[in-house]
Amino acid sequence: MHKEVKKYLELLDTKIQPLSYRGEYKIAQQIEKILQEDKNYIPTMEDIAEQMAFYFLPDYPDDRNGWGTYYGPMFILPNAQGQMVEYPSIKKVTKEMFNYWEKRAFEAKNPILRVRYADLVIDFSPRIINKKANYKLYQLVIDESITICENLLVYPLDCKTKIKRALNLALEINDSKRTQKVKNAIIKLENKIAEVDKAGLWGFAFRWLLLDFKKKVKISKDEEELLVSKLEDILKEVKNNPFLTEHAVSLLAEYYADKRDEDNLMRVLKILEDSFKKDERINSEAFLKINAFQQIYEIYSKYRNKGFKKAKLATERLSKEIGQLNIDWEKSLKKNHSQSLLKRKRSKSF
Repeated sequence: MHKEVKKYLELLDTKIQPLSYRGEYKIAQQIEKILQEDKNYIPTMEDIAEQMAFYFLPDYPDDRNGWGTYYGPMFILPNAQGQMVEYPSIKKVTKEMFNYWEKRAFEAKNPILRVRYADLVIDFSPRIINKKANYKLYQLVIDESITICENLLVYPLDCKTKIKRALNLALEINDSKRTQKVKNAIIKLENKIAEVDKAGLWGFAFRWLLLDFKKKVKISKDEEELLVSKLEDILKEVKNNPFLTEHAVSLLAEYYADKRDEDNLMRVLKILEDSFKKDERINSEAFLKINAFQQIYEIYSKYRNKGFKKAKLATERLSKEIGQLNIDWEKSLKKNHSQSLLKRKRSKSF
C-alpha cells in the first residue's frame, strides 16, 4: 500500500471525527488524489480496494443496475466507443480484494471504515463466494451503525441510511436483541436531527416502526403513542406549508387507515385539503389550482377505494367543487407567457 494512503487511513482511525456531507465519497477522492499525484507509483490491490470501497454508493436503486445488491456504482457513463461503463464495478471485485475488506473490517478502529468494509462483504458475498457472509460481520455493521448514529459521525441523511440498513440486517439474521437496540437508536436519531422545515429529517421513525416494519419490530404502546403525538404536533406546526403538510399527512393517514380510525383519517386529510386550498401560490395560477384539486381528489379516492365511506363523500364533494371553480384561464395563460419571456431574456443575458 502507498505509504501516504496508509498514513491517511491511520489518521482516520486515530482521529475519529464526524464526516461532512458525502464524507465517505470524499475518503475515496482523497485516496485517489494521493495515488494520482505519485506518477511513479503503481497502485497495489490494497490501494485499489480502499479506493473502490468508498466509491460504491449505498442504498442503490434496484432498477439502475443488474447487480441485485445494496451497493451500486458511483456512475454509469458511455465511453468513447459508446459502451456503457460503470465505476466501480462489481466485476472488478476479486476474491483477494474481498478477503482484504473482511480483514480490514475487524482491524480498523473507525466505525465508519469498519461498517463500509463489513457491509461490502455482506452485500457482495452471494455474488463473490456464493454464500452468506460471516454472521459476525452482520453484528459488526449493526453495532457500529448504532455507534455512528448515536454520535452523528456522518451527515444526518447518511445516518438515516445507515440505521435503516442496520435494521434490515438485524431482521435478516433474526437477532431480536439487536433489532430492539436499532429501534431505540432510530427513535433517538430522529429526536436529534429533526428539523421541522426539512421533511427528510422527520417522520422516518414513524414510517419504519409503525408502518413499514410494524409486524417485525416490537414497539410498546407508550412508544407508539409518543411517535403519533410527535407527528401530530409537527402537523400543527406545518399546516400552512402544503409540501410539509403532505409529508406528515401521508404518514398519519396510512396509520389511521390501518387502524380503521375513519374520524382521525378524515381529520388529517381535511387539514391537507385546507393547506392546499389556502396556499397563496397555488391559488395564484389556474394550472396549479386545478392540479391541487386533482391531487386532493386522488388522495381521497385512495381511501375511498379502501372502503372508507366518508372518503367517498369527500370525492363527491370535490367533484362538485372542481366543476364550480371560477378560474381566469386567460389571465393565467398571459401570466405564464410573460414569465416565460422574462426567463428567456434572463438566460440570454448570462
